[in-house]
Amino acid sequence: MGKGPIPPLPPLDADEALRQQARLNCAQRSRARGESETAAAIMRGDNDETWAMRHEINKLRAEASAQEADDVRHQALDSLGGC
Repeated sequence: MGKGPIPPLPPLDADEALRQQARLNCAQRSRARGESETAAAIMRGDNDETWAMRHEINKLRAEASAQEADDVRHQALDSLGGC
């Protein structure tokens, strides 16, 4: 038995620069599949609350976090004389 409707997802929490990069990435993939109308909608921000955008934003955050961790590791090694 169901427990009622699925609750809506919370609003997407991302700054405009991150949203824009995610839009560019998603639109590029849509164009590659021949979906120019979908790509245009993505670039307008019509699809900002979709699962694809949420996934892309989380992917970009993970990549940035991994890069930051790598930078910190290199700085620590440099301060130790490259050990």
